[in-house]
Amino acid sequence: MGCEEKNTWKRTDYVIFLRRPFHDKIKEVNEKARKAGAALIIEAEQYEPRTETFIYVNNRLEGNALETISAMLDYLSG
Repeated sequence: MGCEEKNTWKRTDYVIFLRRPFHDKIKEVNEKARKAGAALIIEAEQYEPRTETFIYVNNRLEGNALETISAMLDYLSG
């Protein structure tokens, strides 16, 4: 057994999970997180030679990861 987790999901749990609504709007704006993400992008651009930088954002942060990433990029242009 060791450290393995036992899968306790039932089929009905999985179906409910799949039918949850897609998050299409921001639930709560987190300016601090947006500015921090933009700062990471700016910092990554300053290094030579350039390396790939990944910033992972999910819907739990503000409710819509795509809008959050878009807002981070807006900080760069504005």
